[in-house]
Amino acid sequence: MLNNELKQNFKVKAITCVFGNSSVQNIGKNVLRVLETVNRLDIPVYLGCDEPLVVHEPVNVSFHGVDGFCDVKFSSEPDMSLIRKSHAIEAMHEIITKDDDVTLFCLGPLTNLALLYKMHPETREKIKDIYVMGGNRHGVGNITRAAEFNFYCDPEAAFIVFQSSKCRIKLLPLETINNCKQTSLEYRLNVLGKTDNKITQLLNPIEKKGYEAIGMAEWSPYDAYCAASFIDASIMRKTEDFHMTIELSGKFTRGQVVIDHIDEVNFKNVTVIEEIDVEKFNSLILTTVEEA
Repeated sequence: MLNNELKQNFKVKAITCVFGNSSVQNIGKNVLRVLETVNRLDIPVYLGCDEPLVVHEPVNVSFHGVDGFCDVKFSSEPDMSLIRKSHAIEAMHEIITKDDDVTLFCLGPLTNLALLYKMHPETREKIKDIYVMGGNRHGVGNITRAAEFNFYCDPEAAFIVFQSSKCRIKLLPLETINNCKQTSLEYRLNVLGKTDNKITQLLNPIEKKGYEAIGMAEWSPYDAYCAASFIDASIMRKTEDFHMTIELSGKFTRGQVVIDHIDEVNFKNVTVIEEIDVEKFNSLILTTVEEA
């Protein structure tokens, strides 16, 4: 059963790209491919940062292939001239300056947002809400023993965003997804995958190749969980507020989220999504792909 209080009257103002599981150019190409599939090339796409604030050793992103889409071959290439000429940071600045009702979804490294804060500090006060997929709650890592991929890609950027944001960040960390009862890959491919939905058909070979390459039998759509939490807040089954920062210099813990358990800092800057309702998420996704 879906929540009747779904957020439906919202507009995607722009998609800003950042490096992560591939180069920022490949990310832009993948975004255009998705938008073309759903006939929404009217949504502006901007390229942002292609490396972290402090360059360090490359991060292994083999799960996503070289191009971020598991190197699946397509019959045609997107028209890259559709990428807007402005840098993502300037586009974000313009949008946030003109609109007091902007919610940001950060589904990769936080480099673009960190630089926005440094270049245009007045925007910190104007952002209504920020949803972040990344980091960890209990120090469990997936790229190192203590760090989650997105935050490890640019720990300094994550530190700046957590330190400087004026609204309370809603954080979906790695362990929340790892600890929930996951949907099977079989459901993803043979239930969702069989619907007559253009996005689903586009992503079918990509997700099949990626998950099967690592022998994973569970479907874990991290970014989709984060976005769905905005559309239907009841998907966030349990939340808790903390003050959080990011470890930058630890030999083994660089990029790890550090929680203030002793309330040394009064301001709780993050709402951690501790549990998600996977059944509600699946209902939302199934309804969406069937009606689109």
